[in-house]
Amino acid sequence: MSKSEFLYDAIAQELTQAIDQGTYSVGTRMPSLRQLCEQYHVSMTTAQQVYSVLEDASLIATRPRSGYYVRSRAKEFDTQPAASQPIDTPMDAPYRQDSVSLYEDFYADNIYQFGAIGSPAEELIPDRTIARHITKALKEFPSQSCQYDTPMGNLELRQQIVNRMYDAGCRAKAENIIITQGCQGALALALQAITTKGDTVAVESPIYPGVGQLLCQLELKVLEIPTHPRDGADLGALTRLIKRQTNNVKACILIPNCQNPLGGSMPEENKRHLIKILSNAGIPLIEDDAMGDLIYKRPRPKAAKSYDSEGNVLYCSSFSKVLGPGHRIGWIEPGKYYDKVIRNKAVSTLMNPSYIQHAFKEFLKAGSYIRTVNKATTVYLARMTQLRRWVYEYFPKGIRYTNPQGGYFLWIELPSSVDAKMLTTMALKKKIGIGLGSWFSPNELYTNHIRLCCTDSKMERMRIATQALGMMAHEILQQGRPK
Repeated sequence: MSKSEFLYDAIAQELTQAIDQGTYSVGTRMPSLRQLCEQYHVSMTTAQQVYSVLEDASLIATRPRSGYYVRSRAKEFDTQPAASQPIDTPMDAPYRQDSVSLYEDFYADNIYQFGAIGSPAEELIPDRTIARHITKALKEFPSQSCQYDTPMGNLELRQQIVNRMYDAGCRAKAENIIITQGCQGALALALQAITTKGDTVAVESPIYPGVGQLLCQLELKVLEIPTHPRDGADLGALTRLIKRQTNNVKACILIPNCQNPLGGSMPEENKRHLIKILSNAGIPLIEDDAMGDLIYKRPRPKAAKSYDSEGNVLYCSSFSKVLGPGHRIGWIEPGKYYDKVIRNKAVSTLMNPSYIQHAFKEFLKAGSYIRTVNKATTVYLARMTQLRRWVYEYFPKGIRYTNPQGGYFLWIELPSSVDAKMLTTMALKKKIGIGLGSWFSPNELYTNHIRLCCTDSKMERMRIATQALGMMAHEILQQGRPK
């Protein structure tokens, strides 16, 4: 990636934030191309690329012989769903009959991935660069690449991960990092270390479906916490629920940054308060920060782990949401639970392929990861802005949907009479794969909710899919929810 590409991404992101925050209000004339060149010390080509990104996101428009102006912002930006109100008693995490068929149905080659699967945009994954590093590792260390590695993982890679955690406010040490099979592997190791069969785990609601699958597999009970789409878990409700003796909460799993599927991020003061609440209650926090690097507004928000001085937070993350899930490189910084976690790793997955770890270490050392993240956040913000406009235009009136602060997921609350399962089935018949709302609740709530994503580089194709979904939702609305 050239220096100019990095510059136009960064400048476009800065101007997008300025427009969102009202620095440039509707109808305001943007700086001319020449002024942009002088302000940021860039070439005319780079300045034109900046405004091209903003035009693609429908943030600005060109007026002949006049310049660039901020476009009118539609009213849809005031449509956030209300905070969730889940069941306030622990329930057995149910076995999902559709958990396996989900992958069979939605991973078919002819299915348009529009929210059912949470993979990043293919064109934003630097697969050729990573492939070169993998090839180089196999050539330079052929015998070592075929041998066992330590359960902890490559030390140099762990040091690079420590450097990344520093940006999230965490002062970690390489010797305390354990490489895992993606973030899902990290979450599994964390749960195995601090819970036993029948324990209750508090989670956000809605929550990433993989968590529900883990809770079921480990035969744990789940307690869903009311969650605001912008600010995250309701800490007042969390405090009341863990004080209730009958709940007997033994652990808490949260996604404080770029929550999946809501896209919100917990305010820093709330994170600090969260750590205090759980510390006083003696409850460990499993923090999933796999999406944290994809926040739209820089600098990156701090992890809840950054406020932990007692080792009570088991911090889990991966590179899957940026570099692709296929490499399965995740990690955990388990705090005071390190010994339990490393023992579980040694007798379960044992190790990660050494050549993949070596390749990722070299990729990170070269600074390629930071450039990839900067590019991705700019692109996802532009696409999310456009997707939200299309949803507003094509879906039935009265819907509510999130205004994500990062990532590429959009959570939509349909009218109560629209059965999301019926919509998902109809969409699949049209070869469109969307996320069914009930997948995001171990108690199968959110029956009129869906998750979409904005990872497609073909904007017209995404518009057509959104229009088709809107037409299906209108059709179901007219029919009424089946009894």
